[in-house]
Amino acid sequence: SLPGHWVGDTAWPSPSVTPIAYALRGTPVLVRSPQHTGVDAGRFRPVGNDADLPPNQREEDARSACFEFEVPGETWVLGRPRVRLRLTSHSPWGQVIARVCDVAADGSSTLVTRGALNLSARYGPDQAVSWKPGSTEDVVFDLTATGYAFPSGHRIRLSLSSAYWPWIWPQPGSAAGFVLDPAGSSLELPVRARESDPRITFEEPEQSEPLGVT
Repeated sequence: SLPGHWVGDTAWPSPSVTPIAYALRGTPVLVRSPQHTGVDAGRFRPVGNDADLPPNQREEDARSACFEFEVPGETWVLGRPRVRLRLTSHSPWGQVIARVCDVAADGSSTLVTRGALNLSARYGPDQAVSWKPGSTEDVVFDLTATGYAFPSGHRIRLSLSSAYWPWIWPQPGSAAGFVLDPAGSSLELPVRARESDPRITFEEPEQSEPLGVT
């Protein structure tokens, strides 16, 4: 478990949440992740055991293209982060996986949220349009909603990969990866103002003892 508390808002979308864009920097990079990227994803269907949680993401990050942003002061995120990526693919099929991690001073990487896009569904889940090999397009997709406080002095890391087994089934030709142009890419975080902090309290939760793990 992780420390934290409940917060409440009178409306959603919350007037206390402001989208903040972090521009990616650098030269175009080939993202061609090893096919075992995703082994540290945690359990797909958690059942309440400690082993359900994703472990330290350092090895997963090493198999991905990473971009980092400083956290000048404690930063609260509440909602669905969004990524905008400029990609060039030489395969008609593929996928891109984005993870947002909290990087501590010792280098440990904690998974905050993640999301994936089937490149053939970039115009919507109801449209299957293969990628024209060699072409460049801008894609946008949201990550899973999260509520997280990045401590001051930590770093926000965006990790991008072309594989996420066994959560994402690899498509034909996807092992070739894609080229990411940071100049046309960004991470957008829904940042919540700390001063608007109507805390909510509940009674202590009740649950059965988890099964033993050997």
